Amino acid sequence: MKRTLTLILCAVCALLSCRARAEVVTLPLDFSPGMKLQASFPAKRGSEEFNHYEDPSITATYESAHSDEWHVMYYLARIKIANGSQLRTAAAAGFDRRGVARTEVMARRMNAVAAINGDYYTGNAGRYVLRQGQVFRDGMAENQDLLLIDEDGDFHIILAEEHPETMDRTTINGKRVNNALCFGPALIRDGEVVMNPDRAPAASNPKSGERRIALCQMGPLDYMVITVAYSGMTLELFTQFLATFDGIQQAYNLDGGNSCHLAFMGNWRDQTDSNGGDDYRSVPDIVYFASAWQAE
Repeated sequence: MKRTLTLILCAVCALLSCRARAEVVTLPLDFSPGMKLQASFPAKRGSEEFNHYEDPSITATYESAHSDEWHVMYYLARIKIANGSQLRTAAAAGFDRRGVARTEVMARRMNAVAAINGDYYTGNAGRYVLRQGQVFRDGMAENQDLLLIDEDGDFHIILAEEHPETMDRTTINGKRVNNALCFGPALIRDGEVVMNPDRAPAASNPKSGERRIALCQMGPLDYMVITVAYSGMTLELFTQFLATFDGIQQAYNLDGGNSCHLAFMGNWRDQTDSNGGDDYRSVPDIVYFASAWQAE
């Protein structure tokens, strides 16, 4: 009898120990992937996880729709995370060298719940490159709005006319900058439209109809990523379209055209280019959202 009780107590203690190890963690500030997802990955079409994923560290939903008013097909993901370490960046071959890959391939490699293309950092030698706390290139191109993402996951948009080249770009308001994006332009800052097509960098093709993509912060640890396809939009129209979504506090434009990709649960989701086909350009880098739930 005593032996049986001892075995039961040992089993209970082992179970409690396993449960104690299940926790939301802070992911390391390096280029390691997020935690393994608690669902089939990549998600299969028709499965419960195909358009929704949730664990104690992250909630993410995906949707797509056609807007008759704006004449675009749009694809978006809404994401809420537990801590700033879950908003991460990765490169196809490392940020210190060149290489490209499909967005969903990088997303799978990094266990990304949701991922979008980054700022095509290899395309401009003057572009500032700070990723996962490391500075790989310390230049600033002219007429470039800068997005700094701090350790708490908050966005700080620095407009070109505010001379980001003169400031410390590794800290902001006393917080470490985990990632910086340098494509632009800024679209919305502190809830107000700031996009001016006349000062947008030429690489963004501001006045032509293009596929567009924006990285948005809605509130603390609350985000939206959105792409538009089919005939595309000018940057001015895209910004007006974004302004119809309630709650966007910060919105930053990233590389568009056929570099514009959204992956959700390991699958490429915006599968139509501006010409109605399936053209797809591999890209050097991604911005992604990861799980921080350590199940055991």
